[in-house]
Amino acid sequence: MNELTLENGITIQIAENDLDTQYDWTTALSMCQALGEGWRLPTIYEIENIFENREILDFANYGYWTYWSSDVINTEQAFGFSGVEGIIIQESKNERFYVRAVKTISK
Repeated sequence: MNELTLENGITIQIAENDLDTQYDWTTALSMCQALGEGWRLPTIYEIENIFENREILDFANYGYWTYWSSDVINTEQAFGFSGVEGIIIQESKNERFYVRAVKTISK
């Protein structure tokens, strides 16, 4: 497992691999929780930090795919992160994106 200490001092553990396929936002939440205690969908802040450190973490896919975050806009939309463009995006929760689960290990 990979660990990353964020600028806010929190350390997260990052799953070694993406989940097996792309999921809509609601399923992505459930799939992360199903991994066990503490596993969750990352915040957009965490995804940005993972993206910025993708080479150190050896997460090549972060430069090619779009990932869901846990941050919502409203009942219909949530934030994702486009690795291709390196930007935060707003999308319908029905869209299907990749998921990389995280877990907070120290605050």
